[in-house]
Amino acid sequence: MSADCVTARIDAAESRAQAGETPSRSVTLSFGAAEAAGLCSLAGVGVASIAVRDGGGCTILCRTAAGADELRLRFAGHLLTEPTR
Repeated sequence: MSADCVTARIDAAESRAQAGETPSRSVTLSFGAAEAAGLCSLAGVGVASIAVRDGGGCTILCRTAAGADELRLRFAGHLLTEPTR
């Protein structure tokens, strides 16, 4: 793991702590459920559940907040932020 990745993880955790936010284990991505499961496995991120969204993509509930942070960093270009309908 590169020093830049470690720094990005620490920065993300520190900014959430400073904002008083509780670390989230949930990540919503534009991938389908099967693809997301495979990518989580390749990234070494434990998954508690994956829910398919009506509007496309899926919501992943990671086993740890650190796992969710890992997905947010790796797949930043695929994050979905609009509310579920």
